[in-house]
Amino acid sequence: MLGQLASIARPVGYRCAATEVPDAIERLLLNFEQYRGERETLRMFLARKSNEQVRDILAGEVLAPVERDLPAACAPQGVEG
Repeated sequence: MLGQLASIARPVGYRCAATEVPDAIERLLLNFEQYRGERETLRMFLARKSNEQVRDILAGEVLAPVERDLPAACAPQGVEG
C-alpha cells in the first residue's frame, strides 16, 4: 500500500513449520479480535505490540526469539519493535 497506510514488515524472531502457519495466524487474529481497541485496525494493533508480544501470540506461549531473525539494525523511524 502507498500513502498513509504504508507499512513494512518487521522481524519478530518467530519461525514455525509451514503446517503450523494457519494456527499461528488464527491465534493472531483471535487475539486481535479480543483485545483490539475501538476502531483499531490490525496494523495499529500490531504497531502497539512489542516483538516479544507478537511472537508470543503467534506461538501461543512465551517463546524465546530465534536469534537469526532478530533485526540487525534499528527499526526505521515510526516503526516500533
